[in-house]
Amino acid sequence: MKTTTRDAAPDVLRGFALWGIIVVNVAYFSTSVSLGVSAESLVGTADIVAAFLVQALASGKFYLLFSFLFGYSAHYLLAKKDNGRTRWVTRSCGLVALGVAHAALFFIGDILFLYGLLAFTVLAFYGKSRGVIIGWIAWLYGIFAALLTSVVVLTWAGERAGLTPGATPIPALDEIVRQGTYLESIPARFELWYSEAIFLVLLQGVLTLVAFLVGILAARSQFLDVETMSHVTLQRLLGWGLGLGLPLQLLIAGVWLSNELSAQRTETIALATFCGSFLSAPLLSAGYVGLIAW
Repeated sequence: MKTTTRDAAPDVLRGFALWGIIVVNVAYFSTSVSLGVSAESLVGTADIVAAFLVQALASGKFYLLFSFLFGYSAHYLLAKKDNGRTRWVTRSCGLVALGVAHAALFFIGDILFLYGLLAFTVLAFYGKSRGVIIGWIAWLYGIFAALLTSVVVLTWAGERAGLTPGATPIPALDEIVRQGTYLESIPARFELWYSEAIFLVLLQGVLTLVAFLVGILAARSQFLDVETMSHVTLQRLLGWGLGLGLPLQLLIAGVWLSNELSAQRTETIALATFCGSFLSAPLLSAGYVGLIAW
């Protein structure tokens, strides 16, 4: 009877990624259920240090790592010719349903719904050649970076013209969560998630899909097999991740924190640091992979 050994590296990385996701989301449960860290929540030195470290080392990095592992694991399931695709579609539908329930009952920052939607997209890419997938990765990332840059420029132009952000329903949800019952919070939470679902899918969806595709390519070459990973590959992961990604994140987090604590806080700087951290996050995520493999 043939026996197979489960790869340990993806499981270790998955646990590490889940830990990081929890660290990032703690603020959403302890301060604001929808805004997370804000200037109002930074009331002491410990809060400021914690916010800086989370922003620099965790925000946007671990969800990408988890998305990469989702794509990596997809290869194992879709490679099964007998029922792989059927099981994948079933799981995707289940993720969509669980995501809607999770967003309504617990947390509007749900990722399961997005994973379920994008899982169907993976079917269109899975059988493509390496060159085609790399081409799509480059186009998706490039277009997304251009769009985020455009939003930052438009925000800057709006602030120069004296425009201010409009009111949002977020404070109302915070108040219901703090003062109302759990049952009262469900429709308010679902309404806010529903109103922002398209934005969340577009914002997180592009890089999530990119991470899925990178994971699929990595799985084809058994990239996470630490026994066969070359020293050169490990050096590249650590070099790009810790040599470039980490300093970038520390710099961006410093600018973000300075803006949040400033009496002349601007939306342009807040958005620019968010986008900069978001777009450069894959570098540090790769560095974390190198650290775990090392």
